[in-house]
Amino acid sequence: MLTIYETNTVAQLMVTKAFLPLLRKAAQLGTGMGCHRAAIINMSSLAASMQLVQANEMFLKVYPYRIAKTALNMITRCLAADLKSDGILCISLHPGWLQTDMGGNMAPMQVQEAIPGILSVLDRLGEKENGSFLDWQGETLPW
Repeated sequence: MLTIYETNTVAQLMVTKAFLPLLRKAAQLGTGMGCHRAAIINMSSLAASMQLVQANEMFLKVYPYRIAKTALNMITRCLAADLKSDGILCISLHPGWLQTDMGGNMAPMQVQEAIPGILSVLDRLGEKENGSFLDWQGETLPW
């Protein structure tokens, strides 16, 4: 459980901390929030949604992963509030259930199919999305 938490939660916060000076510098170069300026995109999961616990039955018994991704979403919300005055956008993004080593062959999409949607979402992010939990199509997900 600790390894999963370190991988899916702690590591993202450590990377953000390491890049914070560069993110702050980049944020000073433009106006408005978005990926064009400075952004932290935390890769989360629909499995992290506390409101959809029962709807995501396939993830019910994957406690360590769900807890780690839920904690990552809290990090996203905290960073979004903390870094707003610096002009640094922060969101959690669910890339979809993808055919990866973790997602397996039962997943409905291949990684290549999700990429255009993810890039489109990143391209249109702005201040109103700061601190939000979105999927690869730009839909807001419940916490």
